Amino acid sequence: MPKYFLLLIITLIASNVWAADSARIAVASNMSQAISDIAQIFQQDTNIRTQLTSGSSGNFARQIIQGAPYSLFLSADKKYVDLLRANDIEIVKQVQYVRGRIGLFVSKTSELSRVRDLKSVIKKLYHGNFNRLVIANPMHAPYGLASEQALQSAGLWVIEKHRFLLAENAAQATQITVSGNVDLGIISASHAHLQKVQTRGQFFLIPEQWHQPLQQYLLVLKGANEAEMKLFKYLQSKQAQLLLKIYGYTPSLLIEEGEAYGLASP
Repeated sequence: MPKYFLLLIITLIASNVWAADSARIAVASNMSQAISDIAQIFQQDTNIRTQLTSGSSGNFARQIIQGAPYSLFLSADKKYVDLLRANDIEIVKQVQYVRGRIGLFVSKTSELSRVRDLKSVIKKLYHGNFNRLVIANPMHAPYGLASEQALQSAGLWVIEKHRFLLAENAAQATQITVSGNVDLGIISASHAHLQKVQTRGQFFLIPEQWHQPLQQYLLVLKGANEAEMKLFKYLQSKQAQLLLKIYGYTPSLLIEEGEAYGLASP
């Protein structure tokens, strides 16, 4: 047997073993850091390798419909759960996982950096005392849609559209906001908890009443392997839920004696 052919067989076998013993998960970008931390602890505790991919919920939903090999999916909006079902994607388990928050982050390099509360920021924006404001794209990022709704509630959505910068997802909105190239942005509270973000400016939490609830869902899709089912259960553990609270999320699960119980799919 030719040497290169033998190496190809070994590589294919190794790839299949890796896939069977690893857990892949698609995560809405607002949760990327929190879930990455949880997955790292999970890997240390179980010796199961994890592969986390972050992005916008809308893009992930479309990729899954087109055949992307994700069996675990953390969506930032129920409408993408419904979209999967409408396209005959089998959801084995569904959990109403956590509720997120958003806020206005003002860069310390901005002329708005002297403001001390949300009301003052809104007043400055209303009078046009800023250059650029970044939010995630409302078309496919739930945190972007919540940002749009919050600006509408504050009477600010009518400001000149050229002052808006649309990021691909919540994580990119944070990256641009803290870069110092814009005056401010609407970012997730989970990102505002990161030390590298805290040192770049001020964060003002937006009232939840200003937008629809940012309820996030944890899904298991058909084809999940044993490692992914273990990660699914671990994400609902008391340890994981406590870490999510540190990141500013409100867990939607009832935790009893280390076990978590969510809403199972019908």
